[in-house]
This record gives sequence, structure tokens and C-alpha cells, in this order.
Amino acid sequence: MNKKLPQATTTQRRSLRQASVHIPSIPRASTDKPSAQRRQFQKPKTWLLFVLLIFQMIFIFVMSSFGPDSSNAQSGSIVQVISHFLPKSNTYDLVFLVRKTAHFIEYAILGLLFYLNIKNFTSISIRIDRPQQTSIFIPILAVLASALYACTDEFHQLFVPGRSGQLFDVFVDTLGALTGILLVILILKIKSKIHSRSST
Repeated sequence: MNKKLPQATTTQRRSLRQASVHIPSIPRASTDKPSAQRRQFQKPKTWLLFVLLIFQMIFIFVMSSFGPDSSNAQSGSIVQVISHFLPKSNTYDLVFLVRKTAHFIEYAILGLLFYLNIKNFTSISIRIDRPQQTSIFIPILAVLASALYACTDEFHQLFVPGRSGQLFDVFVDTLGALTGILLVILILKIKSKIHSRSST
């Protein structure tokens, strides 16, 4: 003899519906970001900036490897040209000014290349939700990288016969790097304003 199963009451059916668990759908992974990163890495500009940075670092290393005779010959030729325009100037002061100016320019180029490479790498690989923090982070990191390389450069000169490492040169190098970074930031901002005005 078949028995009928008891039917669930309205209250029981309501409690079952309330106890049901909603499982959210898992979003599909987007492939747009990796593909954009690959396209950015494949751009010639990305690799050109990196190659220029390596070249500038090698150039500074090679220039620091020369002894005092070669360094005096290089600065002496420039001092002779300046002496024609400033005949009453002190030769020692001119040599000092030429050498420190060379340090300043070398690291100004290095600093702006560090900035452009870090800015390029950051835009590719790191997602930062606060652009203001990003704009501060990049130049600070570029200055620190330039100052660190300046320290290693002065340490390298300790092993070059006739040369010595000086903390004052590290200061001049870092100041030059900071100037180069500020200059490229100014140029990029001017370029961005001109582009925004032309697009409107």
C-alpha cells in the first residue's frame, strides 16, 4: 500500500528559500592589460630609452676610468677657449668650473633618462590608483637612482690611479640629475598643455 509523502508547508518552503545561498559569479579574467603591456614593450621608444640609459651609464663609467693626465687634457682644451673670452680669470678656477659643469651635465642627462625609463616602466607594469602619488614617486626614485650611481662612480674612482672619490662630486651629480628631471617634467607638462589645447 503506497503512502503519500507529506507536503512541505508554506512556512517550510519560505524558510528553505531564505536559507538558500547565493553564489556570485566569478568574473572572467581580462586579457586587455597583458596585451597592452606587450604592445608597449614592443614599441621602439621603450627600448630606445633603455638603451640610451645604459649608454649614458657606460659613458660616465668610461670617463671616470681615465687618469688625471687625460682628464686635464680634456678640460684644458675647454679652459683655453674660455680664457680667450675671460683673459683675467684664474686658470685653476676655470678648470674647477669646467670639471664640475661636466659632472653636472652628465648627470642631468642621466637623471632625465632615469625619470623617463621609470615613468615608462610604471605606466606599463604598475597599477597605481592615485596619480598624485605616482607623480611624486617617479622623480624621487629617479633622483635616488642617480645619487646611488654617483656614489658608485666616486667609489670606482678610488681604484683609478691619480683620482679620488669626493662627496662634493656626489652632491654636484645629484643636483645635476635633479635639474635634468625637473627640466623634462616641465617640458612634458608644456607638451601636454599644447596637445590639450590643440585637441579642443
